This record gives sequence, structure tokens and C-alpha cells, in this order.
Amino acid sequence: MVPLGTSFKYMAMSQPVVQKITPASGDTVQMKNSDNNLLVMINPATDLASLTLNWPTAPHGGQLAVVSSSKVISSLLHTGGTLNSSITSMAAIDAFVYIYDDVTLVWSLVASSKSKKVFLPYTATISGGTAVIYLTDNGLVGGNALFSSVDYVHLDFISNDPNFGKSYTLSGDLKTLTVTAVKQVFSGVTVLGINVLGAVTVSAAVNGTQLSVLVQGTPV
Repeated sequence: MVPLGTSFKYMAMSQPVVQKITPASGDTVQMKNSDNNLLVMINPATDLASLTLNWPTAPHGGQLAVVSSSKVISSLLHTGGTLNSSITSMAAIDAFVYIYDDVTLVWSLVASSKSKKVFLPYTATISGGTAVIYLTDNGLVGGNALFSSVDYVHLDFISNDPNFGKSYTLSGDLKTLTVTAVKQVFSGVTVLGINVLGAVTVSAAVNGTQLSVLVQGTPV
């Protein structure tokens, strides 16, 4: 499971920055820095024996990077960033998607044509300290499960308030995701923005608090 805490404000942006390239074998491609999600379209004249992707130098939490290729890339190398489950080759008409976690500083693979993984975004609205999301084909408790396995769940408060805490539980049939949210309030002495003496009071997040939720897994 990837650690929680990534900001997902970039998920909502419908217009990514598109970077179209026509590299030759052995080239190194610098992926752009962007405030939006990034789509890198690799369209070489012929199949490539090797290509190196140098990942963005200033990524943002929750930023998606989509890479596609129209031709075979026999050896795909990655520099300038830390990736889990690195994609090391690409077929013709192939693609993969990574999301950046600004807590671990790692790009995590969320979808690829090889892994057959999918990721689905949701918005959870807290009521009574919790929110329930049904991972089903009709969004209801009696619907059919969308996932045969779930790899990880990312949660983040839309308000991006660091005083919130969150957790989740997933039912055994992978149909019900229950999100719990709390508000942490410090009272005491603060020096240079650091809480040094006092106590933290924890209570349920107020009704209407919203979270962005990203679920990744293998579809049924």
C-alpha cells in the first residue's frame, strides 16, 4: 500500500499538458514540469532499441503522468525520479499512468496496458465522522463489485487542511469502502509554527467535509 497523504487536486483537471516527441533510439527525453497533469506522447519514426525518460524536476502531489508510445521501445530507462513498478519496455500502441505522492516523493504506477490495472476517483462527504463509498457498478450497496482485488486507496482532504486525519476500511467483498475523518486541534504553546507544549484534541470531522479518494486495483 502506498502511504496516504497525497494531494489530489490535479485529478480534477480535465486539460493536461501535452508533450509530443519524436525521439530516436538512445535519446533522453526531459518530461515537462507542469501545474496540470502531463501527457507524454512518444511517436518515433521506427521502433526504438532504447529510450530514457527524465522525469519532471518539480512534480506536485497527486499529479498524473501518462506516457504513450506508437512504436515498440525495447528498453525504457527512467532517471530524475523514484518510481515503483517501473515500466521497462513498451509495445506498439502502449501506455501507462503514474501518480506522484508528495509524502513519499515516489511516482506510483496506477494503470498500464500490461498490468490491466484501473484507478477510479471518488469524492467522499463526511457525515457523523464517516463516509461510505460503494465500489459497485451502480454505486449502491446491492450492486456488483468493480474490483476483484484492490491494491491501494489514497485519501486526501479537498481543503488540504493539515489538521485533519483520515483512515479507511474495506469490506471483504471489496464493495464497501468506509472512510473515517477526524479533526485535530492543538492547544498550547507554538514556537515558529511548531507545537512544543500542550495537548491535541481529536474529534469527528464536521458534516460536509469532503475528501478526494483514489482506488486502484484489478477490475472484475
